[in-house]
Amino acid sequence: MTNQYPDAQKLEYRNIFLIWIAMVVSIVMYAAITEFVILSKNEPASADATFYYILLGLSIVEVLAIPFIKNYFGTVTWTPSETPDPEEVIQVKRSKFNTSHTIAFAIAESPALYGLILAFIHQADRPRFYIFIAISAIAMVMHFPSRTKWESLDGMR
Repeated sequence: MTNQYPDAQKLEYRNIFLIWIAMVVSIVMYAAITEFVILSKNEPASADATFYYILLGLSIVEVLAIPFIKNYFGTVTWTPSETPDPEEVIQVKRSKFNTSHTIAFAIAESPALYGLILAFIHQADRPRFYIFIAISAIAMVMHFPSRTKWESLDGMR
């Protein structure tokens, strides 16, 4: 199959990659905000761990659900009566790839937001906050939008 729009394809991949970078940078910013603004006050941490465990459980469930959500939003289906144009199939696959990955990035970022909220509300201690940051960082690395996967959508590899 010939590739009619290689520059547009590179631009589409670059866009999803830049979204991933922006989400990773936001996690780092949450850590900086929490470290330098909230936790630097040296106030005692709240003794109430219930909210922490609720958010931790929610974070784990969300991260474990990401593959299923990516599969749901990334699946391309055609009705048996349709015979789609191969270029249309490739475009739909790329669109689904972008959508499913963007949703996955947002879900992967949510544990870091939970940690930030926990730090604001309860003045949580550092280890608890960094558990949420680690969960987000691991999820973001696990769902990195690889160029190989992107290129395989049109049969180039």
